Amino acid sequence: MAAAYLPAGSIKHRLKHPMLVGIILWAIGHLLANGDLASLLVFGVFLVYAIVDLIAVIPRGDPASAVVRPLSDLIAVGIGLVAFALFGLWLHGWLFGVSPFA
Repeated sequence: MAAAYLPAGSIKHRLKHPMLVGIILWAIGHLLANGDLASLLVFGVFLVYAIVDLIAVIPRGDPASAVVRPLSDLIAVGIGLVAFALFGLWLHGWLFGVSPFA
């Protein structure tokens, strides 16, 4: 998801819309982990929205992503790893009362 806000790298060039792909992966992960109706409604709606939006925006293309900067990929992966570690190890349990790695 961090690649969506950085200059175009290989991740952004190949995925076209990394934020929507990130939402799809996030929703699928939560649907696999939670089986209750509330989770199905919340994460299912996000999943459907992201898939429909991705199908709708891909044909438009993105001319700005013609220049690929490899440093953007390294920065995006670094930001993603730090955010995943902070949120997964501390913030998720503090905010929602559920530790994802317990």
